[in-house]
Amino acid sequence: MATFTITEERKQTYNFSTAYYTDAVTVMVKKDSGISSLADLAGKKVGVSQGSTSMAALQETAGEDVSIDFQEFATYPEIKAALDSGRVDAFSVDGSILGGYLDDTVELLSERFSPQEYGVTSKKDNTGLAEYVENLIQGWLADGTIDQVIADNNVTASYKADDATATDDAAATEDAASTASAAA
Repeated sequence: MATFTITEERKQTYNFSTAYYTDAVTVMVKKDSGISSLADLAGKKVGVSQGSTSMAALQETAGEDVSIDFQEFATYPEIKAALDSGRVDAFSVDGSILGGYLDDTVELLSERFSPQEYGVTSKKDNTGLAEYVENLIQGWLADGTIDQVIADNNVTASYKADDATATDDAAATEDAASTASAAA
């Protein structure tokens, strides 16, 4: 499975399974950057994935008065390399994806925003596969398999509905690419 955010626009192109995970966008910065909040991103370069909605979600959450210089990259490893080398000041994407890039030089800001649900996709015309995948996801949700996979892979939830630090802005969602799981 791969992380792929369910949006109304994408539903026009793909079949989506029932959501199996909810995540939220956040920001990774170098520990010594002096950046401790979204407001501190004013005038800073922030790396985001090409075609993602992280840019809009971050700008909307930070506010109009926070002018951010967004830099788009093709892959998450490229954004992390740009952060490590100082070409960008921050890296913004889903918190669970950023968790895979944590090391002793970086940290995540406490703000979590733009919660989105992940689902498994298939081609719009492949309804047989969509039904098969839907049955699998429903079964795995019911029997705890998905929760166990998340736990076994040390995926720390970056968003919980009752999380006081999360901004509930479900309209702005994040495009996501595959995590450690194999693409579906």
